[in-house]
Amino acid sequence: MTAREVTHVCVRLAENDPAAVATVCAVLAGFGLGGTPEALDRRRAAVAVPAGSGGGFDLRVGGARARAVVAELQRLGVAGCRAGVGPQRGLAVLAADLAEPGAVLALTRADVPGTLWPLPIERLWGLGGAVAAGLRREGVATVGDLVAAGPGWLRARLGARSHEVWAAALGRDHVPATERGQRGA
Repeated sequence: MTAREVTHVCVRLAENDPAAVATVCAVLAGFGLGGTPEALDRRRAAVAVPAGSGGGFDLRVGGARARAVVAELQRLGVAGCRAGVGPQRGLAVLAADLAEPGAVLALTRADVPGTLWPLPIERLWGLGGAVAAGLRREGVATVGDLVAAGPGWLRARLGARSHEVWAAALGRDHVPATERGQRGA
């Protein structure tokens, strides 16, 4: 990871707990990361570190700040939390999901083939239920299988949504930061 490449920090809780997510957002805000924390769901909160004015961190600094956030949350009694850091929100969320409780995991773009591609396709944004079942019937069980099938194959099956799923399979955010509020991501 190059300098200034860690631009997102995500914290994941062990249980669905909207009140604890609010605590996570408050703690993230208090750490001066530069962005506005947001609740992603009832189990996760994230903050984008603005890159426009020299924001972002190298891996060492980003990991250290995330470890400090986890330690503070544990001190406040938020049990089982973990954090992920990465160059965009999707990888930070995945890192937080894969981290052990109390730990911090960093994922870089270089980690995508070894970390993301072996995972089941249901781990990708936008693939679940009937869509994932249909892809599995065609022999696509992992994210790596999907990447091997190629963007044209995916487009033939998912149409317009294929672009977002393909971006997620490559470890890229599927929604630009400027559109997140408008699209409810």
